Amino acid sequence: MVKNIIWYIFIYILCVGCDTQSTQFCETDCYLDISAPYLEMDENSQPIQDAEGNDRVVKQLTSVKDTPKIELISPENLRIDPAAHWEDPIGTTPYIIHLIPMYVQDIVQKMNEGEWKRLSTAELLSTASSEDDNTTRLVRDEPRMDPLDTDAGFGEIIDHKIVWIHKNVLRKEGVDWCFFTAGTQFLLTDPKPLLEMYPWLRDGERPYVMGCVNIEAHKLYPAGTVELTQELQAAANDIWNQRFDNVKLALNKRYHIRRDRNIDLDALFRSVPGGAVEMDDPDTDVRIIETRDVTGSAYAEQDRINMDFDELQGNFSTSTIQASRSLNETVGGMSLLANSTGSIIEYVLRTFSETWVEKVLKQMLRLEQYYETETPLLCDLQLSLSLRQTNRRLD
Repeated sequence: MVKNIIWYIFIYILCVGCDTQSTQFCETDCYLDISAPYLEMDENSQPIQDAEGNDRVVKQLTSVKDTPKIELISPENLRIDPAAHWEDPIGTTPYIIHLIPMYVQDIVQKMNEGEWKRLSTAELLSTASSEDDNTTRLVRDEPRMDPLDTDAGFGEIIDHKIVWIHKNVLRKEGVDWCFFTAGTQFLLTDPKPLLEMYPWLRDGERPYVMGCVNIEAHKLYPAGTVELTQELQAAANDIWNQRFDNVKLALNKRYHIRRDRNIDLDALFRSVPGGAVEMDDPDTDVRIIETRDVTGSAYAEQDRINMDFDELQGNFSTSTIQASRSLNETVGGMSLLANSTGSIIEYVLRTFSETWVEKVLKQMLRLEQYYETETPLLCDLQLSLSLRQTNRRLD
């Protein structure tokens, strides 16, 4: 079971990561096969018959997929109260609204199974445009069109159109309640206590975890490593672009051309090696503008920005060594460089581990304990518990 968890999800969170834990073998998300009935037998291995003389058939539930699931949620799809405490936003917010994009056919399937209340397709589609044109999602997906925008032409088939389902967690009189709505207009489920939907949770705990890699006081959404280094990255890109433009100008000159002169401009601008340009008076019609080659200051500034970027990011690369010649590339100098960068990486990993990984794994372990169905493992646990109790009596 553990090897089926998608571990790479833990790594792909740079700024703020929110997730929810669930299992695909429970009341809401289960994959069961009931197409394998069997005859109920008595102690003599004879079929048991009902009052009408027919053999009694028992439907057998066989799990097709029984794996835990950790879902990574985009920050724009999780709404919490802005006044929540920055130390524990998920635990102190009075409400959580989880926006879930779903296909119409998946919603209709849940309605046919009796899990959600019945709504018409027109009612569902009337809520489809409530979350279109989300600015955060548009910036992240630029320059592509929003794939979750139903009106963008991606959903010509009604069953394949996107409808935003809201999973609402609301705290009332100290108890968390959970219910689903289609947009903000239609109620899909009646409110239930959160602990009934997620029985492995502890009192006051919620199936959402928000983590970060940097701590900023009094901010719900602290800046990630990419945001902290974006100014240095922009400065490095700007210097490189200017230096590259200077090289282009040094190789392909600019010209001052006398107006209304008989000059082959296409051949002049093409700048082909070994080419010829026709003109009446080469001495007066065209004047070449000489561009000085880039100086060493541009490369020195680039090296300084790279050093600042590596120091802030916690990288230890060859560029850091090239820019730190004062250490003479000795073993002790390399160790000093590695220690300074290692402390930053250790801080990032420690912060991410304590704010996200540990909390998620604790909930995952309790989920595994509650929904464990592997008989050999349960027998081993029972035997181990019995041996411990026996040893305690002997002691």
